[in-house]
Amino acid sequence: EEEHTPMFLALYRKPFLLQYWVNGRSSLEQSHDHRAASWDDLFLDLIVVVAIGKLGASFLSKDLTQWSPILDYFALFLPIWFVWFWLGGYINRFDTGDLLHAALILSAVLLMTGLTVNILPCSDNHNLTEYDCETFALFYVALRVLIMLAYVRVGIQIRRARVFCFTAASCMAVVCVCWFIQSLTNNIGTLFLILWWTPCAIDVLGFVVPGHIRAFRAHFIPVNVPYLDERIGTLIIVALGESVVSATALAPGALEDREWTHYLYAMFAVLIAYLLKLILFDATLTGNDSTGKHALKTSVVRGQCYILLQIPLLMGVLLYGNTMEKAVSHLELSSRYRGVLCVSVGLAVLCSAALALTHKGAGKNVRLLSKAVRMTVRAAVAVALVLLCLVPDSLELWLFFCLIVALLSATVLTDVIGRRPRNMSRKQREYAI
Repeated sequence: EEEHTPMFLALYRKPFLLQYWVNGRSSLEQSHDHRAASWDDLFLDLIVVVAIGKLGASFLSKDLTQWSPILDYFALFLPIWFVWFWLGGYINRFDTGDLLHAALILSAVLLMTGLTVNILPCSDNHNLTEYDCETFALFYVALRVLIMLAYVRVGIQIRRARVFCFTAASCMAVVCVCWFIQSLTNNIGTLFLILWWTPCAIDVLGFVVPGHIRAFRAHFIPVNVPYLDERIGTLIIVALGESVVSATALAPGALEDREWTHYLYAMFAVLIAYLLKLILFDATLTGNDSTGKHALKTSVVRGQCYILLQIPLLMGVLLYGNTMEKAVSHLELSSRYRGVLCVSVGLAVLCSAALALTHKGAGKNVRLLSKAVRMTVRAAVAVALVLLCLVPDSLELWLFFCLIVALLSATVLTDVIGRRPRNMSRKQREYAI
């Protein structure tokens, strides 16, 4: 343990693996049995969440009756997500404890800040080909080159990680070339879109395909599963916090005439966010077991599905905060904003049900309600939330929020009560909840 945790930060230190397979993948050697997320990780998560939150605010200002704003939102969301994914994967697997590692984190934070500042200029107007995305693309290229060089450094100095790091660096090099060419061909229609979406496809394939190639598995560097599960949970809870901040922020005009409805809608915003927290973290379909740890340990497919499901979940949580900000500031929501609110909350609930599919869970006869029944309830609630967007605008906004709170509360109660064991004494049931 002391070998991997120097007391003082060294000027230069050879990288080392935080975990690796031994004896032909029969056992896992780890430098830390339990590794918690660092303050640098939390700060990076905050920058990523702010960037995606600004993207959601720009998304709501567009004409949502067309498909192009939705595609543009995905086109800007995925690059930011994969920056978090590849950088988080590097921090999870490797460490040096030297100034170069500290400089990597600081540089990534600064470049991510530049990326965040350029999101609004890149997401204005009407469609992606009309945006001024040159600066955004250049910041993104610099950020991906930084991460690529970090992987190359480890691949050169650690033979065991050479194949894995050089494969990851090769994918990033292709992504960087596409983005750089795209920055030079800004506003050139179809070519611009091809060069924008191709790197996203390469990132997805680079995440999904290698885990299914048998020859590559022997060279795969494993992740610290509890640490990755904690990082994902931290990202989601930071997103919920950012949603609360957005939802409780009053517009400048609203500060002059504070009505009681401002406080009422702000309380609804916090209440809905808290219910989402209960659904995602406390009233889980898998009881006290960690869905993420189980999915990431049991199979490649389950682990990949668990990670990919975090994408729509993060979208739903942050779009909820952007929409509630409109409600609290302007004391009204048009039909399109009500639709986004319903879809975002419904998407978060639906993702929580889908995440349970990556966990085997308890047997049919163990709980009062089986996991399949509780998953069905969550899916039904998600559909009901989406259908709420059909409610006419004449319905009072506070009643509209009451319907959302009622559906989310029903989900929490179903999970908490249905999760209890079947054969319980009367005294045990009194203390079960």
